[in-house]
Amino acid sequence: MSQSIAQRVKHLIAASHGRGSGRTDEGGAEAALQAIVQDIDRAIADVREELGSVIALRHRTGRIIVMNRNRIEALAEAITDAVAQERDDLAATAIARQLDLEAQIPVLLDTQSEAAARQAELDGYLAALNGRRREIEQEVQTHEVAPPAGLSAAITRLNEIEVMMRSTEVASRLAAHKSLKLAG
Repeated sequence: MSQSIAQRVKHLIAASHGRGSGRTDEGGAEAALQAIVQDIDRAIADVREELGSVIALRHRTGRIIVMNRNRIEALAEAITDAVAQERDDLAATAIARQLDLEAQIPVLLDTQSEAAARQAELDGYLAALNGRRREIEQEVQTHEVAPPAGLSAAITRLNEIEVMMRSTEVASRLAAHKSLKLAG
């Protein structure tokens, strides 16, 4: 699905330029602009859905990394205690578990890194799509074409949603950094 999102976004940004521009009859321009807006709205919804999944993956992966590191530290204490009590069997079991957890961390870090890169890519898609929406709004004003029914209200709502989502993302990233700092 992510590849089709990329293709759709690129197509909408590249192909929609020029559609509806110029002086045409108002009905034709309105229909063309409405079709572009609807296509962009669907793409924005899909990008936001995938973005939510990617952000959730980053969060889950980060929590698992922290849990594994904490468990490794706890096992180190258990190993020290087992050795002090001359329980090599318990120490060996704890060491084996540490090795298993340590082996997972690089994979989890790669997953987190890939998710961060995907998140940046999706953020870029949202910015491009929202930018194209603003261009359409400007195009409507420049060419004195009456906006399609609900276009201005929809653009205003989407801008409000974008600001809200950006604030939520900032808060989420700040919380993630704080939790990593506390864990580290």
